[in-house]
Amino acid sequence: MPSYECETKEDIIRTVKEQEVKFIEVQFSDILGAVKTVSFPISNLEKVLDEGVYIDGSSILGYATIEESDMRAQPIFNSFQIYPWTCNGRIKTARLLCKIFDHCGNRFKGDPRLVLENMVDRVKEKGYTFNVGPEFEFYMFKLDDRGNPTAIP
Repeated sequence: MPSYECETKEDIIRTVKEQEVKFIEVQFSDILGAVKTVSFPISNLEKVLDEGVYIDGSSILGYATIEESDMRAQPIFNSFQIYPWTCNGRIKTARLLCKIFDHCGNRFKGDPRLVLENMVDRVKEKGYTFNVGPEFEFYMFKLDDRGNPTAIP
């Protein structure tokens, strides 16, 4: 994926304008690692960067009960990337990974990202380096004459 040096809100806004991005997806995972995505048009970008996206935690596996379901996904600015498959005549879309906060505004203890951060800190305290690598599995399909995927592997 093309990477952009976006450390601040202003960096993201500038890059989105320069690259003519139309949509942003904020992403996080449930406790089993399934990616959850909320998409929005760039007209809402500044608000989302400031406030995050409010989500219903009770509809996400392992997150919250209905009584504690008001949660917030806060974008991590330096995770900004534009999907390369949206750059060729399609609606250009970017993504930001998120940290999850509970209904009281605290980091959600069940957020897999927080669990990993805590484990990295514990290992570092013991003098070790924690290395993590995801195992991606996917299928590749041939494209038709117009560049659209087919069902042919």
